[in-house]
Amino acid sequence: MSHISLGLAAISMASAACSPSPLRASLTGATGDGAFQTLDIDVPGAVITIARGINDGGDIVGRYDRPEPAFPRMFHGFIRKGQRYTTLDFPLGPGTHTFAWNLNNAGVVVGIFQVPSDGGTIHGFAYDHGTWARFDHPGANCPPLDFECGTTVSAIDSDGRMVGSWKNHDKIEHGFLLVKGAFTDLTLPNAKSAFFDAILDDGTTSGVYTDATTGKRRGFVRDKAGRVTTIDRPGLTVVRGINARGDLVGRYVDAAAGNKERGYVFWRGFVPSHAD
Repeated sequence: MSHISLGLAAISMASAACSPSPLRASLTGATGDGAFQTLDIDVPGAVITIARGINDGGDIVGRYDRPEPAFPRMFHGFIRKGQRYTTLDFPLGPGTHTFAWNLNNAGVVVGIFQVPSDGGTIHGFAYDHGTWARFDHPGANCPPLDFECGTTVSAIDSDGRMVGSWKNHDKIEHGFLLVKGAFTDLTLPNAKSAFFDAILDDGTTSGVYTDATTGKRRGFVRDKAGRVTTIDRPGLTVVRGINARGDLVGRYVDAAAGNKERGYVFWRGFVPSHAD
């Protein structure tokens, strides 16, 4: 296993279109392996916004939270195309929380949803231009009111192969590959748990795992041959996405800033002009 240290000091007709909001970027640091960049994106009216995935066309998906009359706090999925947002809510009625995690270049979105009526179990979904599909790993046997248990579909490639993780009551994450409705579990060496968060068309995957020896959470990239590279900086480092060039996005805990969580982009040897 090799190591990189980042050591710096569904129903679309019912979706609501939101007003455009600028995407702001600033370069925050660099190493010999590439450069970091922070990104900020906000959905109007939201108290929290998370940009979670991006495809080669620049379409962005994620989640926003806002208070609503019947619910003190709801989260909704969104997709941002150009300068326009569209809300994505799994079509199970009021109270359904939806989080869009990623999308492929064809615009197929994957993620999770939760419904209070079934005890809060996490369910995976795919949204393909008006058609919704639900996915539940057979190992995810969840007791009532366990809001951390279930199946997360976190990424999809151009051929429709998906990756993610599942958890039951013991809260241990297990990675999986999902192809045409069939689950195959994925593992990493010396990992107590592993979350697979992205997949490329060549079979490369990335995510975060818990080291079975030290208990530390580390980011990783796993190539199609099964070779694993860890992605690390002081504190917690999570890799959330990777593109064909190998650029990484994710979050880390900045101990120097009071353990504040920060997002990052790690450009491998090339920084786009809009990063200036």
